[in-house]
Amino acid sequence: MSTLEKKRDLERRSQLSGSGVDLLTTLELLQERVRSGEDLSYHDLSPLEPFLLWSFLPLLMDATVLGSPVGKGRPRVVKRGRHVGTYTPKKTANWERDAAWTFREAYGANPVHEGLVGICVVAVKERPKRLLRKKDPEGRMYRGTLPDGDNVLKCVADALQQAGVIRDDKQIVEWHVRSAYATKTEGPCVAVRVYKIREGE
Repeated sequence: MSTLEKKRDLERRSQLSGSGVDLLTTLELLQERVRSGEDLSYHDLSPLEPFLLWSFLPLLMDATVLGSPVGKGRPRVVKRGRHVGTYTPKKTANWERDAAWTFREAYGANPVHEGLVGICVVAVKERPKRLLRKKDPEGRMYRGTLPDGDNVLKCVADALQQAGVIRDDKQIVEWHVRSAYATKTEGPCVAVRVYKIREGE
């Protein structure tokens, strides 16, 4: 069976089962394509996302913050007379405030979660015009530009605290961040999923 035939068979079985693709089959297909010298794209790797460790864990919160992702800005230092203080840059503070409101709406009236959590963040930035040509992929694409994923994660963690979802960001023991350009038809956003993790898992 050719690689294309395997791919079609995988998609067919996924649709019939209604429960997603088979992990081993997916890995075998991707490994075969890598061995043949093919470079895998964002779309090629997306079937693996449901098999990330915390995807099997209880979902605590699922929310999407509309608008461009923002990375954690460095604290600004201000001097007033003899006193020196710091403050969070306005762009960062505004995003965290808006994200906290979104998270609060998604989390509802549940009490602050005191246990360990894992978070999955997809930071989607608007696609630049140079990637809107007919030959460019329709779906999302990996993005190697600012804001970088770790700084977006810091903003998300602070917003989760502000929203009362978690008590402290030290509760985050597992994380996955993906930086991407949007599809040709969607707008920018930051998708966040928070999963419960029991100590020892």
